[in-house]
Amino acid sequence: TLPYEIKIVIAGNHELTFDQEFMADLIKQDFYYFPSASKLKPENYENVQSLLTNCIYLQDSDVTVRGFRIYGSP
Repeated sequence: TLPYEIKIVIAGNHELTFDQEFMADLIKQDFYYFPSASKLKPENYENVQSLLTNCIYLQDSDVTVRGFRIYGSP
């Protein structure tokens, strides 16, 4: 882990496993665009956010840290 007092994480537009609804739809679709998606299993992505135990994860939300308001939306 990084030795910082406060860590804020905002998922990027390619971090698909943070979007459970998208992933659920993706594995049901034709895999033409995502051939590796057929290998994904729900248990591998359903709890991705729970792995972030020492930081603040922002998804369509905000946090104020030392007077700075930070909004996160992937």
